[in-house]
Amino acid sequence: MDLESQVLNDQDIVHTEPIDCVRTRIETTVGRVLMSAALPPDLPFLNGTLKKKGLQDLVNYCFVNLGLPRTVEILDIVKKLGFSAATRAGISIGVDDMRIPGKKGDLVTKARKDVLEVETQRQQGAITDGERHNKIIDIWHRATESVSEEMFKEMKASDGRAGTSSTRSS
Repeated sequence: MDLESQVLNDQDIVHTEPIDCVRTRIETTVGRVLMSAALPPDLPFLNGTLKKKGLQDLVNYCFVNLGLPRTVEILDIVKKLGFSAATRAGISIGVDDMRIPGKKGDLVTKARKDVLEVETQRQQGAITDGERHNKIIDIWHRATESVSEEMFKEMKASDGRAGTSSTRSS
């Protein structure tokens, strides 16, 4: 790690102030160093667990500060790094590892009903086309999150290990 790099130690990458680390040791992980080494040098060192929100903020940070072409380039780097690390670790996820939640049909039906309600609001002039668009995206985002949560609940109930995948030997 470059001793004169900056460090961000939070999930909220966009709003976190970088910490200058000049000739200072910091506690981190090998994975964070590998990711930092793969990313362009104009990005600060990210010393934190990048969960879904953290990755979304990283993409937003790149887009705002570096533009669309560089953001796409960085996303490709992160994707390749993830596939490479999963391959070396022997991690695999197959269709058989996924569970279709019993509540999925109800959740999708509710989302469709909500979308129709938003469409009606737009036709009646109660909301603008932009508001309609944003509401529909929000409805499907929440539906997707709900289906995902139900899937993980069912996976946890079936084998006691939510979010884990089995590894298979050849």
